[in-house]
Amino acid sequence: MLQINVCFNLMVKDTSY
Repeated sequence: MLQINVCFNLMVKDTSY
C-alpha cells in the first residue's frame, strides 16, 4: 500500500508542477 501511495504522490507532484 505504501509503495502505491509513494508512486501516486510522485505522479501527482509531477502533474502539479
